[in-house]
Amino acid sequence: HDIGPLSVLDDVVSQNWPHLKWNSFYAQPSQFEELDGETAYGLTVFPDDGSTPEIYISTALTLGDVGEVYAHELAHLIRGSDVEDDHDEEWKDIFEQLSVLYCMESSRRERIYKTE
Repeated sequence: HDIGPLSVLDDVVSQNWPHLKWNSFYAQPSQFEELDGETAYGLTVFPDDGSTPEIYISTALTLGDVGEVYAHELAHLIRGSDVEDDHDEEWKDIFEQLSVLYCMESSRRERIYKTE
């Protein structure tokens, strides 16, 4: 049972939103543009041709931050591409729901890991 944050998040999304497909990649910090004057550490791309969405996570992140940024990007994936304000209330609700599901699944895996 993998207890790494990205694996847990992938499984949580696959279990709760089984219709979603995506590819995720690490990317060098230079590949991220500054957005609103801030450096981006994650990006979700919905290709115009309708192909599989892609999530990019910066290699500049610490291990402690990777999970949160990945969850942030997965919330964009779940919310979808046809959104004017991509951090609206629905996105915030999805991010919160994803965070709770992540914590529950992580705790479950830790208990299993400790008993094996």
